[in-house]
Amino acid sequence: VLAFPLMLTVLPAGAWLLLLANDMVVFAALLFVVGVGIAPSLIAVSSIIQTLAPAERLTESLAWISTAQGFGVAIGSALAGTVIDRMGAHEAIWITAICASLGLAVSVIGLPGMDPARTPTLRRPRRTTIDTESLPVVDPDG
Repeated sequence: VLAFPLMLTVLPAGAWLLLLANDMVVFAALLFVVGVGIAPSLIAVSSIIQTLAPAERLTESLAWISTAQGFGVAIGSALAGTVIDRMGAHEAIWITAICASLGLAVSVIGLPGMDPARTPTLRRPRRTTIDTESLPVVDPDG
């Protein structure tokens, strides 16, 4: 659970540093650092959902993550595109930095609620295995 906000700090830190980039080489290097934080953050989110979601709602819970990411990309792209058109590309980095910082704040505020040890009612029940030996076998040939 702690890996999620830890990795999420890389995103706003890197985004704020992007504002200081004065050439494309520095910008690319900083963008690489920000990108390194994205995959572990997404993995941590999926792990938290898999831990907290009840077994019968796991697929739906993981689908909500994808839906939220899609909305975030769409809204962020529209907002950044508007800022780029009106003020320029460098100013659009502010959108990234502010949104990444808001994401960090929300995750830190919600962190206690994501810990299954502190909220045992959210803990996902253990999976049971199905005994497939007792199931009838259907012969495809007839």
